[in-house]
Amino acid sequence: ISSDSSFPMVSTDAEAVPKTLDSWEQAEILAGRTVMQLDESKGERAWHIATPIMIEGKVIGALRGLFSVKEYDELIKQEIEAARAIGIAVLVVTSGTFLLLIRVKVHHPIHQVLQAMRMVESGNLLTHAPVRGPSEIQEIAAQFNRMLDHVRKSDTEKDLLLEKVQHFNETLQKR
Repeated sequence: ISSDSSFPMVSTDAEAVPKTLDSWEQAEILAGRTVMQLDESKGERAWHIATPIMIEGKVIGALRGLFSVKEYDELIKQEIEAARAIGIAVLVVTSGTFLLLIRVKVHHPIHQVLQAMRMVESGNLLTHAPVRGPSEIQEIAAQFNRMLDHVRKSDTEKDLLLEKVQHFNETLQKR
């Protein structure tokens, strides 16, 4: 087949079969290579593929096909939507997990320290704050407990001193 002659062609798209191949397509087919190009002109994406028909190494014709990628585009769209849904689900689960961890590891220990402070404020010096949670909260609870120990010690010393003063006062009154 010479470059100026035409091939017999078979096509999957009877309406769009060109009478001959373009000159660059014909050159590629004559060289024994397949030609592909993506066509987006009709609103639906499709691959035009032309491949040589060869017998004993000689090109005797060409087979041209039009292959729609609509199904693949829809599949890709579904995969993207599924990935988006999975991403949102992972984000929700991760956020919920972090919220739960913060509540258990931070909020609950802070609440316990505040509860101990309220009990001391109401006059109960026998309470203490549990030393739990992150290191900063543990440090606050431990410092609160040390301060409370000093208050108890001072209160005990005050009571002893007051008792001594009362005893001394009673002794002076008897004389």
